[in-house]
Amino acid sequence: GPQLQASATLERAEGDIRLAVDDGNTSTIVRSSGPSASSNSGETKSTARAVTVQGARMRARIQQARLTLKAQGDDVVAQLDWASERAGNVKAQLGTRLARSADGWVWPEDAPLSGKVAAQMPDVGIWSLFAPPGWRASGTFSADATLSGSRLDPRWQGTLQASRLGIASLLDGVDLKNGSLNGSFAGNQLNITELRFEGGQGSSARILGYSGNLTAAPVSGGELVGQGSIRWDKLGESEGSGLRMQFNAEARKLQVLVRADRQLSVSGNLQAQLDQGLWTLRGKLTADRAAILLPEDSAPSLDSDVVVRSAASRKAQQEAQARQASQTSAKAQTAKPPDIAVSLDLGNDFALQGYGITTRLRGTLNVQNAGGNGIGVPRITGVITTEEGRYRAWGQVLNVETGQIRFNGPYNNPSLEILA
Repeated sequence: GPQLQASATLERAEGDIRLAVDDGNTSTIVRSSGPSASSNSGETKSTARAVTVQGARMRARIQQARLTLKAQGDDVVAQLDWASERAGNVKAQLGTRLARSADGWVWPEDAPLSGKVAAQMPDVGIWSLFAPPGWRASGTFSADATLSGSRLDPRWQGTLQASRLGIASLLDGVDLKNGSLNGSFAGNQLNITELRFEGGQGSSARILGYSGNLTAAPVSGGELVGQGSIRWDKLGESEGSGLRMQFNAEARKLQVLVRADRQLSVSGNLQAQLDQGLWTLRGKLTADRAAILLPEDSAPSLDSDVVVRSAASRKAQQEAQARQASQTSAKAQTAKPPDIAVSLDLGNDFALQGYGITTRLRGTLNVQNAGGNGIGVPRITGVITTEEGRYRAWGQVLNVETGQIRFNGPYNNPSLEILA
């Protein structure tokens, strides 16, 4: 008919959501299945089975979950009310306008938009289950914004804030904490006025001796500060996703590795940019101090000319090929290789110990990928020299008189010139 009238509501009546939280713990629960008859003696006995549970499950403790939709004539209004104790709170309202056509009601491309969103997340750590295994996130998040413009050209105004942010991985040695983020929406752009993190202080690694570290492990974790923007074009105005981003970051003696056997702090600048689907990364970093302790013996592995085939491996290979084929057919735009040009100066206190050698390293490495060689291993160029190196072999302690490692291609295939 010429007038549209509709009212719909979807809401939670009861129940809750349990989120699996990988806290690194493994527990075994013994569950009894009740009495059962024994075929030999006629006795009844209880059977039990052990169930291994990885991690824990946390209740979201939902207080309200309600979605309403109302239409009166041409106007349509949708409202979302979500309230929970652990999974945050969201209040959102969206209004737009439909149009009557010969085929029925449609949503025009130039339909006006109006709305507002207010969201608070008291603990973003509950969403760590979406992160890679072993990674943890923490902090609080809040956003308050209004929406205007049209369907093809939405415009936002408001603020975005986060505090007490933390990103950690014990296995990888990453520990960024006490982070904060301040941003503001301006039309079709999100301006990140400040992003700040402090480095961790969990490593006291030091290689002792004549060939080891010149200084003790730093007490301060340093800091990372940055600012940038994210911009989205009007739909259909440009090719690809129309998403553009630029971000500048400065590391000030930031500890990027804080494992018990590896410590690395760096200073320098990085500039990242996304434009027309092409990632560009530029930067220059200097290692303030490093202590890298490698295992003396590597784990045994099969040689490259040994191929093991089984029913399970063939099935896994077929599934991988099917996934790759589906992803290839769904691609709307060919991925472009990133354009990378980053240099790393090892500084004057980069110590390495492992596989019999103890030495300090000096030199500069350049990581490059101009985008013309496909998506693969970036090209590494540069020369690293040893300083006061010692090598233990054949019951002897040898002095490294000449030690040069030249990179001119993949990172795992340098040319070596070492005289001990």
